[in-house]
Order: sequence, then structure tokens, then C-alpha cells
Amino acid sequence: MSDLSALVRRMVRQSVEGADAPSAQVRVQLADNGWQRSEAAAVPDRLPDRAPPPSMRVSFEQSGGARWRRPGRQLLDEVACAVRAELAAPDDADVEMELHVGAGRYAFRYHLAAADGPARPVTRVVLDPEYRYPGHPAPVIRPGPAPEPGPTDPQAMATVRELVNRFAAAYERSTGHPPAFGVGYSEEQLAAAEAAMGLRLPADLRALYRIVHDDLDEHGLLADQLLFPLEDVVAGYLGNPDGSLLEWPEYRAGLGTAVCGDDLFAADRVVLGGLPHDAVRRVSHDARWLTLGRNGGGRRFIAVDLDPGPAGTAGQLFCYEIGPSGWPVELVAGSVTALLRRFADAAGGRDSTTPAWVHGAEEATYTGRPDGPWPVDSVTRLAAADDVQHCVLGGCPHIDLAGCAPLSRLRVLQVRDVQTVELALPHRVPVESLMVSAPAVDLTGLSGHPSIWDLTVSGTAAPVSIAPLATLPELARLDLSGVDVPDLELVVGLPRLRVLVLDAGQWARLRDLDAIPVGLAAAELAGNNTFEVETEWSAAFGVSAGPRRLLRGSL
Repeated sequence: MSDLSALVRRMVRQSVEGADAPSAQVRVQLADNGWQRSEAAAVPDRLPDRAPPPSMRVSFEQSGGARWRRPGRQLLDEVACAVRAELAAPDDADVEMELHVGAGRYAFRYHLAAADGPARPVTRVVLDPEYRYPGHPAPVIRPGPAPEPGPTDPQAMATVRELVNRFAAAYERSTGHPPAFGVGYSEEQLAAAEAAMGLRLPADLRALYRIVHDDLDEHGLLADQLLFPLEDVVAGYLGNPDGSLLEWPEYRAGLGTAVCGDDLFAADRVVLGGLPHDAVRRVSHDARWLTLGRNGGGRRFIAVDLDPGPAGTAGQLFCYEIGPSGWPVELVAGSVTALLRRFADAAGGRDSTTPAWVHGAEEATYTGRPDGPWPVDSVTRLAAADDVQHCVLGGCPHIDLAGCAPLSRLRVLQVRDVQTVELALPHRVPVESLMVSAPAVDLTGLSGHPSIWDLTVSGTAAPVSIAPLATLPELARLDLSGVDVPDLELVVGLPRLRVLVLDAGQWARLRDLDAIPVGLAAAELAGNNTFEVETEWSAAFGVSAGPRRLLRGSL
């Protein structure tokens, strides 16, 4: 214990050195089965300076507002080794460590990680694992019935073969050697793959796999997307742990492709619509989306869509990025044939600039910081107001949300860095998530808004009444942490509320008033709290912090 105590003191000194008012929480996880990204996507400086080697996983989370230095990688390794020794655990055991600092003291908590991955912080509890936010359907857990057998369409074979040959000729002219696509798959192999997934591939995709095995060498057959081997496509679809796609956790959610996660505590909860509008369904994942490849080593993937939106066509291709759900999917081409035709005569594709995808729309996220009161025409001046789905407004004395009227597809709206705000958001603006940070907030302007299901209020200096929230028919998630809410007990009467985020004092008040909403699917304790407060809070929901050891000391 003495070695661990000395290392923890060293880590504390290294972390808070130079901090003006060190008071924060840090959660570090070390493991030996790959690199996991931090859960706190919006927290700065949460990861080591350099990416860890493949044999180590590190996540670093902090909250509380202090400007902490990141503990050095070598020191983290030493602390982890000391923790393993203290717990008599193997050298390759996954460990989780948490550090709280405040009021001149620190507390260090540590334990072995669960066999199935990192444990969720005890400040977040899930009470209904089946609950999903709007746009996040429940995952499919088994393949559908085997599709009707049948050979690949001869016309599709002829067309795709001619396009692949044209591409190969152009590639050889450019590089001096032919592309190495490998031997294609047999009809029997295609049928077996389709039976395993319960999906019949589009005729031109079947033809492509009959002709080529893959494009893992990045010749550019599908522009900047390398084509996976069919067995990897099947493995990714089924969630087979041996599949090479499974380094991305989204593939573990169920059959099909996920374009964003379903975590109830994710920073980005609203699924944005794809571009062009209505071509791809606005959902987090679909059992009839099939990932075919990705840009080499990157997070941008290409998928075939067998369940298109009202403006799409079956067999179309779209790209998506693993990461925050604030990035919309983008339609690439109406079919495999169309994409092949577009680059058939390119010199290997790799010499091309990033392909101009078919939508031709403006960026779907717009950050506006008007210099004065925000008039309506500051929105109408946007190059493509109808494409804006995520908007950040602020940096001026006053904002009136009536000016959002032209944003007919706005889904996520953030208001910050203002003195006053008028929340008269037009009901025809389909905002689903609203985050407001201002000294004074009057929620009356939101009364009756039909689509808001996610509301966060912060940064207030005056009390905020939540009585108007009873008129929001879809309100499912509410974050009032740090806000003075005199009528907080009214949350118990919000009929569709499923996720609630409050600070320790607010939760205690609701318990005293016996006003904890019935039917919560998830709850979160916000703020910088002691381990004792966290443990007591989670225990009130019937969740145990588990066998975790504690080490305390003074700065």
C-alpha cells in the first residue's frame, strides 16, 4: 500500500499543479484489450498526449471546471501496476481508477474492471435498459429468414465487370501495374453469406463480389472507401467478435449498421437527418443497413441501404462517421453501379480529390454568433437555411428564438453567452433538443412546443419555474443541475419524463418530498461530489458501487 500511496500522491501533485482552484473528478481506466475512447466526449484534454500502444487502453475523464494537467502516461502505468499488485491481480488485468480532489484533500478509488468492459460511473444509473430515445430503435438480436436463393443477374454481372475492367485499365495506366483485387466469391459463398445475415444483396453488389474479393489495398475502386472482404462484412453485421469491424463499439449493438450510439448519457442524443433530406431514414441504426468498407484507417464508413427513406432507393450507398451523432449521414450514390461508373476511368481513385457526393448541400451544422440582437434576417442569410439541423447561437446581449422560423429542419438548438433570451420558439420549427444557458430563463415561451423531448437549462442566476414544462407533450429528458428551481417537485407530474439529471441537493430535495418521478429509465448525479455522496445516491436507486477500495490523503 505504501508504494501505491506514494504514486497516488505524485499523481495528484502532477495533476493539480498550477490549477487556480483544484476541485475535480478524474476517472482513468487502464486495460489490455485495445483502446477505448473516453465516455465524456465534450471534456477537453481527456486523453493522453500520444495514442497508447495497441496493448493498452486509457480513458481520462474530468469534470468540475478545474484546469488539470493530464497525468503522464508512465505515471499512470506505474499506478496501474501498483493497483494490480495491491489487488493481487494479473499483470494484464483491467483496472479502473477514480480520483477526486477538493477542499485540500483527495480520495482515490480503484477496483478491477468487469469482464465485459468498463463499468459505468456510479453517478449514472440505468433503470430501464430497454428504453431508447426517439430515433434510436431497439436493436435486432437475430437474423431474419434466409432470402430466396437465385443466381446473380447476368446483366448486372456484365455491367459491373465492364466497369471494374475499365477501372483496372485506368489504374494500370497510372501506376504501371494492375490492381490486386483477389479472386471473387462463388455463387455458393454469396448465398451462404446472405443466409447468415437474412439479407439478399442488391444485384450489382452481388456482381461486384463475384468479380473482386476486396479492395483492402486501397486502389480506389469505391473512391476513398476501401471495400471489405465479404466475410468481414458478414462478421460486422452479425456482431461476431472475430470480425475486424468490431474495434468500433457501435457494431456490438445488434444486427445491421449503427451510425451513432444509443447511450442514454451520450452528449449527442438527437439523430440528425441524412443529406440529401429524406433519402436515408433518420434512425441510429437499421438491420437493413450493411457496412461495406471505410476510408483506410479512418472513421468514415460506407454502407448499402436496403431500407431507404421516402426519397431514397433500395441499394443506395451512404457514408457515415463513427463518433458523435451530430454528424449526418451522406448519400454517396444511388447504387454500387452508379459509384463504380463515376470513378471507372479515374487513375486509381487515390489521385482524385475527395469525391463530390450527390447531395451538394451545405454543412448541416451552423454556429452563429451575431453581434447584436438577433433579427430574423440573420438566419435567412444562411446559404442553405433549409439544411441547418444543429445551430449554436450566442455572443450577444439578447436572442429571440422567434427568429428560428426559417430553419424548417432544425433539430438541435444551443443558446449560450447571452444576457437575456426569449424562448418563443415557433412550433413549426422541429427542435428536439434545446440547451439554454443564460442568467435568467423563463420557460413560458416553450409552452406547448410539440417536438422538444430533450431540455437542458444551465448558467442561471435567478430562480427558474418549471411549471410550463407540463405542456411539453414529448419531454423525455431534463437536465436542471445547478439551477435554482423553486417548484422542482413538479417533475413528478411530467408524464413522459424518462431521464433526469440533477445535482446532489436537488436529488435530496426530491427524496425529502417523495417526488422522484415514477418510471425513470435513467438518472444522473451531476456536479463534483464526494465518493460517499455518489455511493449513497446510487444506493438509493438500488445500484451498488461494487467492491471498490479507497485511499485518502491531503494535498
